[in-house]
Amino acid sequence: EAFFMFSIIPETALIIHVLLFVIAIATGFIVLLFSKKTILYPKKHFDIHNNEPECFCFERKKWIHQLRHISMLRFILVVFLLLTTLAVIVNFSNLLHGLEVLNPGKPPEHDHSEWVGITFLAVLGISFFIILTVSDHFLKEHLVKHIIKKHFLKIFLWTFGTLIALYFLSRYVDLDNIIHNNLFMVLVFAVLIGIIPESGPHLIFVILFAAGSIPMSILLASSIVQDGHGSLPLIAESQKSFIKIKAINMLVGFIIGGLGLLTGF
Repeated sequence: EAFFMFSIIPETALIIHVLLFVIAIATGFIVLLFSKKTILYPKKHFDIHNNEPECFCFERKKWIHQLRHISMLRFILVVFLLLTTLAVIVNFSNLLHGLEVLNPGKPPEHDHSEWVGITFLAVLGISFFIILTVSDHFLKEHLVKHIIKKHFLKIFLWTFGTLIALYFLSRYVDLDNIIHNNLFMVLVFAVLIGIIPESGPHLIFVILFAAGSIPMSILLASSIVQDGHGSLPLIAESQKSFIKIKAINMLVGFIIGGLGLLTGF
């Protein structure tokens, strides 16, 4: 979600991250003052890969050897990145126009089409460097089996599903008017959806903000509460701790979001 925010609403994303940092530090100090000074030593559940080839990073001789004897997987990834880069360059000035479907006849209030293109090209450049330099083992085990198979599809489906749902809602329902007249209810939904320990649900509020349908206070509240799939290891280690942390996040999200709505933020 952070990457998506920096792509389509860069200034707001920067402000939100600074605010999240300040709020997190302040909340941490407050919780520390009222919590028991108990140091916990949880059991170790970190996955260690045994009997794997040693990784020597950024060896030029190895790069040349890998390119001369390029694997099918690396070749497919390089071709995919080349085609994606070409598509971004060809459609550079039209990358954000899809947000207009959420408010027919009304251009997005936070239009950063050029920044979206620059962000995509920068990420594609970094991706090229990674694909061309890492080992075949890294490509297969970590990129394909972990990132693509475990995370990419979920995030893609959340993003695609959100856009489709908002598209049809905007066609048959006066979504802007409903949201504007029920901002506190939207805040409640934003905080409750933030409980889901998964990357993706938060995107609906990023897209609604980019389309000018919700104020920044609701997006900030959602950002405070949601942790993405980063909280999954905590659930596995201690469900009690997960509930406590989510309760604190929800309380802070409600307070900050509510104050923001009352002050027109």
